[in-house]
Amino acid sequence: MIMVRRKDSAIKLRSLSEAKQFIVGTQRQDFSANYLKEHGFQKIDYAANLGSTLKKLIAGRVDLMMTSEKTFETMRADGKPVEAALVLEGKQYGIACHMDMPDEIVSRLQTELDRLIAQGVQDRIFEHYGVRPNGIKQAAK
Repeated sequence: MIMVRRKDSAIKLRSLSEAKQFIVGTQRQDFSANYLKEHGFQKIDYAANLGSTLKKLIAGRVDLMMTSEKTFETMRADGKPVEAALVLEGKQYGIACHMDMPDEIVSRLQTELDRLIAQGVQDRIFEHYGVRPNGIKQAAK
């Protein structure tokens, strides 16, 4: 995950705790919304979708936005005026499952996904489809 700022923003972050003073945009029921709540953020601005959050960031209605590194790379490639403010430690991967799926099956699926990531299979799949692998370095902890 990554915190993104407008390209002309003066915000300089060295840690996640420094980001808590700013209004952070995210989408309702998104992984990033949960992350922000779990890490004690109080100034969270929720939008219905990523496009709305990005518009708020560009318009200056939010100071930062949370997104995945892949989505950030796509925004940059599309010429959006954004830049990385803070690359967060770790990545969250998962498989979406119906809420009625038994916990045992969910656990087995996650174990297999973790194995694919650890063995580099996921990165090879990304490369095969022209998506940048996950070897992005952290900007700060």
